[in-house]
Amino acid sequence: MMKIKKKLLILIIPIFCFGACRNDEEKGQILLIQNHSNYRIVPIFAFYKSMDNRDICIKPTNKFEMADLEDVTIPPISSKTQTGIANFLIDHPSDTLYVYIYNRIDIDNMSCEEFNRERPIQKSWAITKADAEAMNWTLVYELEE
Repeated sequence: MMKIKKKLLILIIPIFCFGACRNDEEKGQILLIQNHSNYRIVPIFAFYKSMDNRDICIKPTNKFEMADLEDVTIPPISSKTQTGIANFLIDHPSDTLYVYIYNRIDIDNMSCEEFNRERPIQKSWAITKADAEAMNWTLVYELEE
């Protein structure tokens, strides 16, 4: 009986690991957003659906939301990695990820109503895993005059 259990265990472990862990070699992948402008920018991500016609308000209302906004803000002439976003693309290779870049000054100075009316999107991308791979997992924001 013990031999049968060992054989079953030897068969089940590889099936579990190779089946369930299929993307482990890619899980360390990051999406890099480079800010080549002189402005602080904020990337906003939408999975599956575009946010072009949806009202959003990302103005912080308390110190925790302010800290969250500060965490995602990318300073001028710098970059920030997005590990979880890369994992989404790896796990859903045919789905589209929408990335929107806003200037932090617009978020800080505009009311939610103004923000939704004017939609001050500075740049946007709609990408799949194949797109991210073609761009070497790097999105570059350059100020367009």
